[in-house]
Amino acid sequence: MSVSIDNISLIEQESCIHYVQSISEDGKEVEVCKEFLEVIIPKDNNGNPLDYVMIYISTKKESDNGDVTIDRKEIAKLPRQMALIKDPFYEEEYYIAVIDGKLRVKNTDFREFLEEVTNIKKYYVIKNEQYMEKIKELFPEITYPISPGLVDDGFVDPYKVVDTTDYGPEPLVEAYKWTRAYYPLTNAKRAWFNVLAIIAKLMTPLIRRYGKSRTFNDMIVYNVAKGGVGRSTYARHVLVPLLGGEDVDTKMDVYLAGSINTSQQLRNLVDLNRMPLILDEQTLEALKRNIPNILAVTVGFAKIGIHASRYGHGIGAKFWNLRGLIIFTNVQFNTFLREVLREASDFAIVRRFAIVPWDATSLDTKAFKNLPQIKPIIGFVVRLWKKYKDVLLESSDLFDLMEKLAIAIAREMSPENEKLAKEILDFSIESIKEIREITEEEKVDVKDPVNELINNAYDFVINQLNVSNPTAIRVLRYILENPHQAGAVFASARDKQKADKLLNELYSAMTQLAEMYNVAEGDKGPTGPDPDAVIAYSILKNLHENRKVYIALLANGQLVRGMPHTFLGVERDKVSVGGKIKRGFYIPLGFFVKIFLNKVSEDMINEEQNEETKETETPTEKPLENENSLSVKQQQNNS
Repeated sequence: MSVSIDNISLIEQESCIHYVQSISEDGKEVEVCKEFLEVIIPKDNNGNPLDYVMIYISTKKESDNGDVTIDRKEIAKLPRQMALIKDPFYEEEYYIAVIDGKLRVKNTDFREFLEEVTNIKKYYVIKNEQYMEKIKELFPEITYPISPGLVDDGFVDPYKVVDTTDYGPEPLVEAYKWTRAYYPLTNAKRAWFNVLAIIAKLMTPLIRRYGKSRTFNDMIVYNVAKGGVGRSTYARHVLVPLLGGEDVDTKMDVYLAGSINTSQQLRNLVDLNRMPLILDEQTLEALKRNIPNILAVTVGFAKIGIHASRYGHGIGAKFWNLRGLIIFTNVQFNTFLREVLREASDFAIVRRFAIVPWDATSLDTKAFKNLPQIKPIIGFVVRLWKKYKDVLLESSDLFDLMEKLAIAIAREMSPENEKLAKEILDFSIESIKEIREITEEEKVDVKDPVNELINNAYDFVINQLNVSNPTAIRVLRYILENPHQAGAVFASARDKQKADKLLNELYSAMTQLAEMYNVAEGDKGPTGPDPDAVIAYSILKNLHENRKVYIALLANGQLVRGMPHTFLGVERDKVSVGGKIKRGFYIPLGFFVKIFLNKVSEDMINEEQNEETKETETPTEKPLENENSLSVKQQQNNS
């Protein structure tokens, strides 16, 4: 079932613009409306409302004999189906217009919204400030999902372009058979992994919002492949059709080849959209341009900052980014990671990628003569969500979700073809297992300076405090309290523009810390339940007020061992310490703080996974024959 926006509508009403004082028959002074705004909905011959409203400024005139006449002045003709909508998945409210049953115009700014509406030939409005403010007040205020994507009771398609027919597993069977027929075994597994990922990423916005794991890791699928192996062919002829094909891509931007060149393009990609996003043909330069988008989409509900001139010079508007990412590139992951560390002002996140390396074997040329005809998977995904939602919401990360989905798909497929269902399930589980192992190996091979910093910081604090297992926030607090012992110096930025940017990043980190630990500003200063968090916040607040935006980490110190040329993407530089010149690395303080806040999130994930492991080992575990369980181990036992 598709969720509809057909019931949104203005209503016939009057709104007074001009009152005058008058004397009633009993001699009392009263206010009388002399001029009012009037909304009229024209009807057809059968009394059905038409798709537009007429808006008038009406004036009441009373003759000497008491007769009242109304003079109307036409000021607007606008779509009938308009409203002020708050999508429950987003913070901002949107003015929307539904025309011919489809979402046609949406904007957070009322003036810009009216301008877009009146650019459509049949509509117009007299641009009088008083009238426009009154028209604005006519809009019904509704909380309603208009962002394309899965919801609990169906699928939101405001543009009416998605085929939500439930074709069952048929599209997947077609994709599977074509994949196995033309791709060599290793690349067939890599390709099929992306099919499962696409299905999962239709669900991840819901899981990120409502899932039992507060830190669900919606890993970015990072496909590494040389040209000629069929990666773009697979994206265009299998993945995009599963999402609904070219019509869906035109309206919802599910597939992009190349880089995002402007902030407006980036906003259009992330704004009010919960569909997966496939970034294909990503050169190193394109990936570098897309880093802000890439970093924002994995854990929880993330925001992305985008410069928008109408918000004021230099101010980055914040937009929710709920889109699951799949990347196709020929850039090795280590090369990309170095760029992330160099370019990003956010914390580095090796663990947020599923790394999918393809073999260099070329695609069978016969594949181009027999391209698959694949129907959309949306209707079937709705079925899977409704039937297995409670179990899917327990997923801890993308791998876990994909394994649960593979089993659910096999169960739905078994009544028609049990043998094929088992074959596809085994192939799916093997594909996921291989990528899980490759990803873990890649993380071990990557010398991640963030992990190096964290390990050194923990060693330092453990030795200083003589404790065995300090929390990440305590480690951060101790370093901020004792920079000299830690081999660190707080510093300002000479360039004002750079300083302002880094101050904003520091403030963002402070806000994140306050939200994570319920730190609040009180009359006597910051307060909260965790003293380490309160003290860390207080120190950062003082540094922010004094425009200290760097923490210079000294080489050969407690936090940076040895004398590397670069650390955390920053080149070694001179650092003044007590009148002496030493060598070190000027790390943005906001970035430094977020590294430790990310460690807090890591610890939370590990605790949740440990709890899940304990529950699995206890005798109170649900019986294996429970049909709602989607455990890989159980499925293998049942088979």
